Amino acid sequence: MLTQEELARIEKQYGLYLGRRPAGTAAVHGSALAVPDSLAAFISIHQEALQAPRAAVAASLFTKSYARALCGLLDLWYVHRLAPLPQLNALEVISNGLGGIMLHADPSMLTAVNHETKGVTGNHVFRQIASDHLQPVLESIHKHYHLKLSLLWENAYIYLANHYKLWATEAASEQKKTRIRDDWEFIRTSEFPLDLPGKLQDHPLHPGTTFRVRSSCCQKHLLPAGISCTVCPLVTEEERAKILSRKG
Repeated sequence: MLTQEELARIEKQYGLYLGRRPAGTAAVHGSALAVPDSLAAFISIHQEALQAPRAAVAASLFTKSYARALCGLLDLWYVHRLAPLPQLNALEVISNGLGGIMLHADPSMLTAVNHETKGVTGNHVFRQIASDHLQPVLESIHKHYHLKLSLLWENAYIYLANHYKLWATEAASEQKKTRIRDDWEFIRTSEFPLDLPGKLQDHPLHPGTTFRVRSSCCQKHLLPAGISCTVCPLVTEEERAKILSRKG
């Protein structure tokens, strides 16, 4: 269904593994992340790998990696026309021991979709991924670590917004570009809290372009490296320009 080259791209870009199970130091089925004790045990391992000062910091940063990996499921739809509709317990969440999070899934969960298939759209695929995977995990972390839901959803928003923009840019036709952009506008104002506040401002290194500064801090700067995100609301614009320069 997917070539080895395509599988390798998805693994590298998202940390999503289909079929081949990556090596890791800890693994749980996705449904365990909604169980307090299992969630706490996994986040504790992730905290140690990140050298995070508090479990809540590791939990916040986990949601970013988790959202990135879930974007791989959406990539399967927008790039390969494969509908990934697994339940939460069908995914295995794996820590690589170095602060990275990967998802492992059986490729049998993928359904090839053509234009004659009814009831399956980009919005349908997103709604199932959000309601079956993203929402229960974010709510579980919110309750256990007392992190604001708005912060956790914004962690996911950053990856979703960037990837919808990427998929639209790389779409093969204007019709597909329009459909992806329309999907994003629909999703952003859907029942999930993705219509988030933020500040659009000029890019310091690319005149004429803008980017969105977050309204909340993901707490990445609390890790030993002390590096903030490029869209962190806590840094000065001089600091932001330096961070962007380092990233190239």
